[in-house]
Amino acid sequence: MRATIVHAPPLDVRVSDDPDDDMFLVAALVSSAPIVVSGDRDLLSVSGWRGIAVLTPRQFHDQYISGR
Repeated sequence: MRATIVHAPPLDVRVSDDPDDDMFLVAALVSSAPIVVSGDRDLLSVSGWRGIAVLTPRQFHDQYISGR
């Protein structure tokens, strides 16, 4: 297993309806991660922000794990 710790400063403007969710988008942005896996509805609703896809665990499994 591998992990990367990144400094994720707060955004100037809110992206998600839940401001606590923006930190996950920023962490993905600064680490160049193309995907955030979450079942959170507010995060799912902003999928595609700056090219970051937000996928449910099932979507991630189906697209990247099982090869469907």
